[in-house]
Amino acid sequence: MRKIFFLLISCLVILLSVACKKKKTTTTNSNNTNTEATSANVTLKLNNNIANSAINLGIIKYTNLAANQYSVTALKYYVSDIVLTKNDASTISINTSTLIDVADASKQNITLSNIPNGTYTNIKLHIGVPNSKNHTGLQEGDLDPMYSMFWTWNTGYIFFKHDGQFIDSLGATKGLSFHLGTDAAYTAISIPTNFSVNGIAKNVFLNFDLNKLYASPNKMNFDFGNNHQSGTTDSAWIVQISQNFIHSFSFDHAE
Repeated sequence: MRKIFFLLISCLVILLSVACKKKKTTTTNSNNTNTEATSANVTLKLNNNIANSAINLGIIKYTNLAANQYSVTALKYYVSDIVLTKNDASTISINTSTLIDVADASKQNITLSNIPNGTYTNIKLHIGVPNSKNHTGLQEGDLDPMYSMFWTWNTGYIFFKHDGQFIDSLGATKGLSFHLGTDAAYTAISIPTNFSVNGIAKNVFLNFDLNKLYASPNKMNFDFGNNHQSGTTDSAWIVQISQNFIHSFSFDHAE
């Protein structure tokens, strides 16, 4: 009888030990499963348009505020040094220079890695290439001269390029060439936003309206200047187009 009693006690101890181990394992697995990511990638998707219409290359079909009918055969620009601001006023800075090219679908997005969770109320970006990179000669990635956005080591990069045609006031079709550059043209743009990061990859959609670039606060009339290469005679134009850039970007939505 005593042997049976001890056998039952031994079995009970074994069962309790197995149950405790199983419970501990389950708790550990549960904790691992519930661990949330504290950051995620944020992709800025640039929607380049003209008066809310998609840009069709090579067709004279657009009209600016000065009533110039014009086309786009090339539209490229650099976005650099992005700063994200949270609703608590803290900031996240990303040192980058990314080429946006309307003719290339793969070059209309900017991916920002490991952005901390939080609510973001502003995106600050710069049009152009910062001085630290603008005069260093041959570089790689989006700063590679193969993209035809580089003049010389002395002059630096073309920050913004719009090539096309327009119809002048006499009905003649003429070329259109706006190449913005030089350190003076490096322009900061502040875009109010409203999106949150919660450990899951986020897409943030921004609009760039080419017509707004030629509208406010300085109305551009192509009849009085259809070729600007940011030379010494273009100093006034550089200031005007840089001022207009501030009003040409807007936040659309996030998903």
